[in-house]
Amino acid sequence: MTTTPSDSPTGAARTPSRDRGDRWHLWHGLGEAVRKEVAAHCACWAKGMPLQEGKRAAATLERWQQVRELRARNVGLLECARRLNLSLNTVKRYDRASEPQRLQRVPKYRPTLAGPHRDYLRKRRAEEPGVPVQQLLREIRAFTIYFDGRIPTP
Repeated sequence: MTTTPSDSPTGAARTPSRDRGDRWHLWHGLGEAVRKEVAAHCACWAKGMPLQEGKRAAATLERWQQVRELRARNVGLLECARRLNLSLNTVKRYDRASEPQRLQRVPKYRPTLAGPHRDYLRKRRAEEPGVPVQQLLREIRAFTIYFDGRIPTP
């Protein structure tokens, strides 16, 4: 869309390529705003989860308490990092967390070859818990064609 010179604040006509650049900036700004909002609320997703158990969870809880105690005594972030032998970014993360549950990471499920067949595999394991994995693999190969069009070979 081309505008007349009187529509433009500078009096110059706008060209379609300039409109595309404006559109890019609009989408880029929207994407950045969404990224910031998601980053601000990503801990909310883990909020409902109970604190995990184990050595790592115990160490996380202990470190969170240590950082909280030092910060309550007005110790700076860099000094906390030195005293606790942690990186500055780790201390900042512990300091930002209002409770130890917010330090837990929500599990990331990466795509796998078995991903599309997860429901089938769960159903088969429920029906026959002792079925060998190699048998399940043969069953999947019998009715699977991979994304590149090749039938998987054993």
